[in-house]
Amino acid sequence: MKKLKIVNLVCLLAALVLEILPWGVKMKWADFFAERYTFHSYFDLTVWGYGDMGPFLCGVLTVIILGMLFATLFFKPKRAYLFSLCALCIAAVMMSVIPTFFGSYTVLGLIITALLIVSAEINIIAYIKNK
Repeated sequence: MKKLKIVNLVCLLAALVLEILPWGVKMKWADFFAERYTFHSYFDLTVWGYGDMGPFLCGVLTVIILGMLFATLFFKPKRAYLFSLCALCIAAVMMSVIPTFFGSYTVLGLIITALLIVSAEINIIAYIKNK
């Protein structure tokens, strides 16, 4: 079980590092003659200001989940704690998919979503095994 926790932490740390990089969200700016694209981090509030609030919320949820998982290394969590971890992971996955509705999803966003899905699956396995 300790190995699963460490793999889960590594997946979430990798997702957090990719969320910090400035190529996570693509924004399209339309001029009269040409279109211009800019790339932003998940924690950039410019994206939030233009209505795409999914990446920022996904980043915040990733930090919260990472803190909660780090705490489980030092104590044995209860079943309700593991359930809330599963719920937060699923919410983070849903928030990471929101940029597809705005046409701002990138390959880096796909990798972040895959890492969060792996983390959610590991948390669900830990929840099922805890009795």
